[in-house]
Amino acid sequence: MLVLLATLANAGTDLPAVAIVWKKDDVVLIIDGPEGEHVAEDAPADLDLNWDGGWLQLGTTGIDVAEGVFLRNSAGKTVQGTLRVSLCEDVGTTCRMVDAVIKADLPNSKKGLMLANVSHPVAAEPVTKTAAVQHHDSFAAALRQDAATVHEAAVKQATADNKLVLMDFSAVWCPPCNLMSAQVLHATPAPDELDGFVVAVLDVDDKSSWTLKDRYHVGGYPTVVAIQPDGTELGRYLGYTDAEAFRSWLADVDKNGWDDKVFIEAGPDKVTPERAGEIAWKLLSSGTDDVAAWLERASAEPDQEAFRKARLATKPTVEDVLWLTENAPGTTMEWIYQTGDLDETVEGKAALRAAVDVGLHGASGLESADLLYVAASLGPDSEKVLLYGAAAAAVRESLTGDPRMDRGNYTWLAGLMAKSGDVDGAVALLDQATEAFADEPTFLLKATKILIGAERADEALERSTVGLERAWGDNYLRMAAAHADALVAAGKTEDSKAFAAGVLAKADRPDDGADVRTFRYLDHLEQRANPGDAKD
Repeated sequence: MLVLLATLANAGTDLPAVAIVWKKDDVVLIIDGPEGEHVAEDAPADLDLNWDGGWLQLGTTGIDVAEGVFLRNSAGKTVQGTLRVSLCEDVGTTCRMVDAVIKADLPNSKKGLMLANVSHPVAAEPVTKTAAVQHHDSFAAALRQDAATVHEAAVKQATADNKLVLMDFSAVWCPPCNLMSAQVLHATPAPDELDGFVVAVLDVDDKSSWTLKDRYHVGGYPTVVAIQPDGTELGRYLGYTDAEAFRSWLADVDKNGWDDKVFIEAGPDKVTPERAGEIAWKLLSSGTDDVAAWLERASAEPDQEAFRKARLATKPTVEDVLWLTENAPGTTMEWIYQTGDLDETVEGKAALRAAVDVGLHGASGLESADLLYVAASLGPDSEKVLLYGAAAAAVRESLTGDPRMDRGNYTWLAGLMAKSGDVDGAVALLDQATEAFADEPTFLLKATKILIGAERADEALERSTVGLERAWGDNYLRMAAAHADALVAAGKTEDSKAFAAGVLAKADRPDDGADVRTFRYLDHLEQRANPGDAKD
């Protein structure tokens, strides 16, 4: 496991990986080269590290740092300093001397392992206000429009141009929404698959979106719904994984709906078992749960990928996990989050961990980060910090350097950094993003939650106070709930109750029975305003 994670952490970087393993008071630091390189065993290597109550200044050779250096009495403390080491090509004779900065917040646990944060001595340029960010600013401003007005204008335009309407239920704080926007819906140049659509960006945080969300049963974001101008739904796309899959879906939607529409209307008895499995999976992926008849038809020939994924999503079994792991190893991320409570049994957890391990061998970039995150949730506590650190490294190496393209990954990266022990680095990243995207509360909300988790309530309150000034609609309710949580964390329970009650007194409320998530945010505030009435 350690070798695999070090390889993933090193992929795409010129810096060495620094692993730290501990058991009680025995803490060992191990250095490995990036992909394609190794630590030169006979070359000089220098370490200059310090922590509360200890320090290490070591002038030695590469073999010592590669095999492990003891850090006495450093458990539960922040270890930081510098490294100089020589790295040589695995295949070839070229070597180079590398200087790096090391930082690791060691958890106060009996045993574990983690990857330290390793960076160049010269700090990277902060996120700045580029033309790309300014383009995003205009998109963020578009989100703050009246949803009904935007929808009506799109319908009118689509009718005039003989096109379809693509309703993009989006939120400025939603990471996959931002990725979808940057990579497809508002990409420059626009992809050909959008030619037949008029795109309507609907701000799900604004109360003006309630009617449309209720009408089209939109409960998660992003949700993209393709409709005819008369409102007839032709298909929907839930979530976002990558541009290729989304563009493929767009290509399948035309004025007659899905290419499967005629088969869906005819029923499962009119198609082959293979086709029934494909339709069942497509229906589930679009939010339709009533697929029992399609699965029954598909079960006549069970050894097909679509059928196994669809059945797993409706009634998870270890059998289907094992089948997909063996026969469709590259699809793990398509179904791994739809396995219900299989991880609560020894057999189920073992099957899921095997699936993740197989998936990791063929994964890279953001997909490897997702799989490492799942591995952390399935693995023992002693491995979690290392796994989260490896996932953070994979996300970091996937960043493009364009803030508009990367902003959808900033909160994800910060969360992983915090889980791996680098709370300061996570907050610094979010503060930079907050400065660049100054018209919204997205990164202030994430920083508030991370700081609460790190028991740094005063700093959390600083971020949440600013976030309240920048928030609106549902994201104001989310920011307010986080602010109330920060007050409780700071020991100001009565202030939290009064604040939450004040927000609730002024809050707009959807009609009873409306199918919108606003009620979830209001409930959180209700629990802070009336903690004695909180549900178990």
